[in-house]
Amino acid sequence: MFKSTIHRYIYLFGIILTVVSIPFSPFFLSCGQFILVGNWVIEMDYERKLKCLLTRKSILLFSSFYLIHLIWLLNTTDFNYAWNDLRIKLPLLGFPIIIGTSSMITKNEFRIILHFFMASILVATLISFVVYLGWTPIEPIDNRSLSIFISHIRMSLLIDLCIFILLSILICNSNLQLIHKNFYILLLVWFLVFIVFLGAFTGLAILLLVSPFALFFWLSSKENPLYKRWAVLGISSLIICCSVYILLSFHKFNQRNVLDCKQLPVKTISGNYYQHYCNWVDYENKDLVWVNICEVELEDGWNKVSKIDYKGKDQKNQNIRTTIIRYITSLGYKKDSIGLSKLTPVDISMIEEGYTNYIYKKKFSLYPRLYELFWEVEQYVKYGNPSGHSLTQRIEFVKNALGVIKRHFWFGTGTGDVKYEINYQYKTDNSILDQQWQLRAHNQLVTLLLTFGLIGFILIIICVSSTIYIERRNIDFISFSFLLIILFSMLNEDTLETQVGAVFFSFFFSLFLLGRNFKVKPE
Repeated sequence: MFKSTIHRYIYLFGIILTVVSIPFSPFFLSCGQFILVGNWVIEMDYERKLKCLLTRKSILLFSSFYLIHLIWLLNTTDFNYAWNDLRIKLPLLGFPIIIGTSSMITKNEFRIILHFFMASILVATLISFVVYLGWTPIEPIDNRSLSIFISHIRMSLLIDLCIFILLSILICNSNLQLIHKNFYILLLVWFLVFIVFLGAFTGLAILLLVSPFALFFWLSSKENPLYKRWAVLGISSLIICCSVYILLSFHKFNQRNVLDCKQLPVKTISGNYYQHYCNWVDYENKDLVWVNICEVELEDGWNKVSKIDYKGKDQKNQNIRTTIIRYITSLGYKKDSIGLSKLTPVDISMIEEGYTNYIYKKKFSLYPRLYELFWEVEQYVKYGNPSGHSLTQRIEFVKNALGVIKRHFWFGTGTGDVKYEINYQYKTDNSILDQQWQLRAHNQLVTLLLTFGLIGFILIIICVSSTIYIERRNIDFISFSFLLIILFSMLNEDTLETQVGAVFFSFFFSLFLLGRNFKVKPE
């Protein structure tokens, strides 16, 4: 009895170390997994575990996700890449077996685990905010680089899950004390504000996409039609408000001042000549970028107010000359000594950091991020090369991946040949992307289809969906929201191709569906 209690505490410690390490440290994340594996082996009781493994089809089905990676080694030539990929995705095998064959998590243990997870995300966001305030030696390039431990997109997914956990706590515990309820509401508001502040459009979009489905799921447990009416009204209002905001933002983006190039000034007040390139139709806010430019005055004036030379690079490795011209244009000024003199110290700092528009001063506004996306699409339509632009270059990623899929339709590239085949396709197609941006598909479903072909892809879908169906008794508001977060993230990211992503998916999938036999029900 004492021995089993010790192993139980070690098991829970390993789980808690894993969840608190996800937003911070790959080292401690690995330590948590090693503790779980070591405890599972030393605990023994193999007869019960084997019986559980054989009787619970869902464990074997979900573990088959990893086994398919092993089988597809038969279709591989680059084993160095394959072994690294298998190492990263080992959680897909470890967590379902360890959590699925261990004693079920109790409601109290489940609550403790989730609170440790939320506490770790809270600490990570507070550290990021301290970095933003400039209280550390770290100088972030932009808001998205404030996630200093893991990718800002991965961080936004973790925050999304925290938000739905908090919502579950608030709607499923009607007897919460007022002080606790206020704390959870405050925490919920902080996470919502931070995800906007972080500028992770993927995380924000997934939050907005998941919310209506999660709300409908919650309503399915309610018999009172009044709840459903108010919820439908609320969801409809949310969708309408978001749509109207996006449309108004797009309209604002497209408002342009019309210029007659023949009427443009020839000289500055100081008597220097302006340069006008009216055929270059690039805008910042309402104004043309490449008109009313006097580089003699800009260079002389800029070198007096900044340590970065006019012919140098900003902190985003862009030509600072271009950044200066675009930024001054965004303010509606001419690009001369007068326009430069109107820049504040904050403006100069923004330019040095690589910001091309003054609207990026608005840290807690969605419009700058929407403006950036609209601008990327406009540039892609005009010039075709989306290199370095997070949204539009994904189109080229998927195009390249589809070319690989056509050549390896039935059985894919194999576990290890993904990188080689992707690079080969870029060279074959003479891709317009700069070489540094010739990346993977950034779509997990496309990547799986590319790697395993149609046959392997169908097998993976069957394994995961069958697991969900068999364990549907454990699907509640939290697990349902998590599954949607994962699904939507896979449409925009290679979620499983990093350690954090693989652990996030496999750990919480195993915890929510395989590790317990109760639902968190609304009261």
